[in-house]
Amino acid sequence: MSTWMVAKREILEAYHSKLVRCIGGLFIFILAVVGHEGSRGVHMYAEVEILLAPMILRVLIPLAALVLVFSSIAGRRESGSLRLLLAYSHSRADVFIGTFIGRCIIFCVILVLSLCAAAITNTWYSGNLPSTLYVTLALLSMVYALTTTGIIIGISAFTRTREWALGAGLGLYVFVMFGWQSLTRMIWNPRIDAGDPSIWFSLVKNINFFTAFLTAKNRFLIPSHGARRDELMREAASAAFYQSGWFALMVLVAWPTLLLALGLLQFRRADL
Repeated sequence: MSTWMVAKREILEAYHSKLVRCIGGLFIFILAVVGHEGSRGVHMYAEVEILLAPMILRVLIPLAALVLVFSSIAGRRESGSLRLLLAYSHSRADVFIGTFIGRCIIFCVILVLSLCAAAITNTWYSGNLPSTLYVTLALLSMVYALTTTGIIIGISAFTRTREWALGAGLGLYVFVMFGWQSLTRMIWNPRIDAGDPSIWFSLVKNINFFTAFLTAKNRFLIPSHGARRDELMREAASAAFYQSGWFALMVLVAWPTLLLALGLLQFRRADL
């Protein structure tokens, strides 16, 4: 009950937040435009065109999670409101878990409204919506949103100020998006060039949550026909276990689980 009270407080605060409204409006606008672009394909190509959405969400969701969540623990700790919240007989675990649940609900509501806007514009202009693909896209996007939200809350629990939380979250995203693959190539390329293509290179490359979302998209969002379907089916059939869609989902679950566990451990013993 105490956890849900904290989550409800998060939701009510978000309802009155101009920042949340701005991010929600931006998401709805962008995905409505994507839905309109998808409607340009005639009926047999609409499935392929709608797959523009996950490529955009792959970048937008982590950035939105960073803005929405970075101050969730660190900001309250810095302002002193966290001590006030704990005075209402909430345990630290209640506050931490309730914050995560509340922020996840807020983000998922924004995503659902945005995807509904994309579906409406796509159907309005084309008269055709690949419903199975679209439901899969919505579920996959929400998993990705939960992943990034959990990661940033875990980071926020480790830091004492908003600035440090924002900097650490942004630094992680930049590394994951741009530095992870370069670093793995730098470490393993000499061995690969020497004729030892170890599976560790591919495994490490695929435990990146940014890459995992792309892998899940390629494995689960498969058009019902066309050359792209044949290509994706061939890739799935020849893929190793660490290139499968289910492994990608495990990666998307493992990242927030680890960061949340470490964040909760740090939060429980932190000097507020």
